[in-house]
Amino acid sequence: MTFEFTFDLKEKSDISHENIKKIENIYTSFLLKKNVIPEAVSYVNVSLTFMDLSNMTILNNEYRHMSEGTDVLSFPFWETEDSFFSPPLDWRFLPLGDIIICPEIIKQNAIEQKKEVINEMVLVIFHGLLHLIGYDHDNNERKQQMWKEQNDLLLEYFTSNT
Repeated sequence: MTFEFTFDLKEKSDISHENIKKIENIYTSFLLKKNVIPEAVSYVNVSLTFMDLSNMTILNNEYRHMSEGTDVLSFPFWETEDSFFSPPLDWRFLPLGDIIICPEIIKQNAIEQKKEVINEMVLVIFHGLLHLIGYDHDNNERKQQMWKEQNDLLLEYFTSNT
């Protein structure tokens, strides 16, 4: 199975091609290990958009009814009403959804948390990817599971040579 991002660069991002490839490789391994993608699928795609603060604020207000920007929004294609991942079983090409990222907020968050911007960027990308396959933080149990998977992905990213 192959996994790739499709980019829509509405805003400049500081993430390199090498960083993106590493995220793609780690996420592919994760999808295979968790066995969440149907067997018929040979290609998985996610649209990744980098957006400025004013447009991210508009989107966040429209979809989450919050009149402020946010670092990441995820729009899963195959989420059921109770937030479970339910993709078609017989498709060879499977788009998972859209992730929209605001580099300006990521930079602000990194500064506030005294972290490198790339660390925060990788975190929000993995966070968005987990949302696309049914992970959520809408209750304590699901939040703990999502944070565990997110931390495992980050650990692999920062310790592997993939």
